[in-house]
Amino acid sequence: MSRRTAASRWALPFALGATAAFWVVVFLDPQATGWGDWQFFHHMWEVGRVGVERYGALPLWDAHHCGGITLWGNPQAQVYGPFFWLSLWVGSTVAIKLYLAFHVFAAFHGMALLARRHGLSIRGAMVASLAFGGSGYFAWHLAGGHAPFAPFAFTPWLLLAWQRAPSDPRHAVVVALLMGLTLWEGGVYPLPYFVLLLAFDAATRLHREKLRLVWVGAAAAALALLLCAGRLIPILDTLAEHPRETDLLDRLDWNAVWSMLMARTEPEHPVGAYSWPEYGAYLGPIVLLLATFGLARAWKKERVWIVGLLVFGALMLGNKGPWSPWRLIHHLPVYDSLRVPSRFMIFVTLYLALLAGAGLDQLMGRLRSVSGASAAGATLVVILLGFDLLSVNARVIDRWDGAAITTDAPAERFHLTSLPYARYADFPQLNVGTGICYDPMDVPSVPGLRAGDRPQATIQGPGRVTSLGRGLDHVWAEVELEAPARMVVNQRGGSSWQLDQGQSGTIDREAARLEVELPAGSHRIDLRYRPKKLGLSLGLSAAGALGCLLWWLAFAWRRNRRPVVKADPS
Repeated sequence: MSRRTAASRWALPFALGATAAFWVVVFLDPQATGWGDWQFFHHMWEVGRVGVERYGALPLWDAHHCGGITLWGNPQAQVYGPFFWLSLWVGSTVAIKLYLAFHVFAAFHGMALLARRHGLSIRGAMVASLAFGGSGYFAWHLAGGHAPFAPFAFTPWLLLAWQRAPSDPRHAVVVALLMGLTLWEGGVYPLPYFVLLLAFDAATRLHREKLRLVWVGAAAAALALLLCAGRLIPILDTLAEHPRETDLLDRLDWNAVWSMLMARTEPEHPVGAYSWPEYGAYLGPIVLLLATFGLARAWKKERVWIVGLLVFGALMLGNKGPWSPWRLIHHLPVYDSLRVPSRFMIFVTLYLALLAGAGLDQLMGRLRSVSGASAAGATLVVILLGFDLLSVNARVIDRWDGAAITTDAPAERFHLTSLPYARYADFPQLNVGTGICYDPMDVPSVPGLRAGDRPQATIQGPGRVTSLGRGLDHVWAEVELEAPARMVVNQRGGSSWQLDQGQSGTIDREAARLEVELPAGSHRIDLRYRPKKLGLSLGLSAAGALGCLLWWLAFAWRRNRRPVVKADPS
């Protein structure tokens, strides 16, 4: 076992203990649901769970929201990630809580290893780990329902793999897998932020590693793009159909930043254009004081931490004028849809955490010169920091007090309901939907939808619908028409709805609702949701997975063929 591996064995139990300390409260009532945006995200988990359990397949369409809306093209859908499948065994509520606990554990563990890789002592790495994984950023965003922010926990692991890739190209596969997992888990926000972080880190190392970093980075980018294609292509299609309008008005002053890092409770007055959960990122006085001491050590050994703090801190400040970083990145594709600059606080937290760990080591070095009590003092600082973060951020996490997902029998006939948002996650189980749109994709509501348990398809003309049914991504009807007429289904239409091959009729692509022109006679009509480029996007992701395997095997084989140099016995 290498010295580095042996020195890092403490990191796993430390991360497990820290995760349990901060997040055990969400498991005290396992079926209690979350607050804030959790009804929206929990709803999508339930769409997936009900789809698999009731219809035997994972859905591509969400009939229960916004009069019907794409699930496959929803950037924040998490049902295509690996943790979703836990919901089939333990239910969606417990699965979501395990999903969050895993990601927080990854944040604690990865940060500890990253700090050790950069030469911090064990206690310094503990400080960095606590400051990152136990930060108010994760507490407020994850407890408040910003489920797609969970992959930000991969940040230290991504940096570890990225920094090792030039010396061991197998880590290019790890970078690609983490990027792919991020998007398949619905992490549409972390992914473009990660690209900026890796580009910044590469720029600081290019003068040392030059061409090796370039070609390994290019391979990682290509593999990541292929892995992400399965989700990226439908997301881009959705955004092209429903452009996301943004404004650049939000900005932060230094008082707001101070409140974000130091406020132990939600301030009475707003600090920006959005609600407090977008800003809460408590680190407290211990982290900030240690980070100040850490500047001296970082200036000698890790100046990139200081530069990173300044770069991403400037982005976090938002719209400070036409030449501010926030305004400049909005000239780039994808980045022009970002709305909330305070979300860059995750990387500010990263560098402050590393600086705080370095600061503890700096203090230990000074204490060691005057006494032998430096280790005990450093241990005390770690304990005090843990209690401080726990006393503030665990209270934020401890808000899982919503009603459990209903176990009531589903409605015999699917229909739109006027149940309130507080029941939103219950809609899939109840077999009901809503015409109200609560979605960041700027999808408009559908005019003319009718609420209530009434027929879900009507005929405009002489004729009638004799039967109607709904499957997962499938609507079928049997009609009797005395003359050509139009069938109108009480849901959203769209270009991806198709008639089964050989069936008579024409879908009106211009209509907001799902409307079909039909000839006279008796017909069975099968309408299916088939997203554009479904086969292409999945095929590219499969090619990416195969590419990752081949790349890993090639460099593992090359590594094993290196000659072993034996020591000279003399």
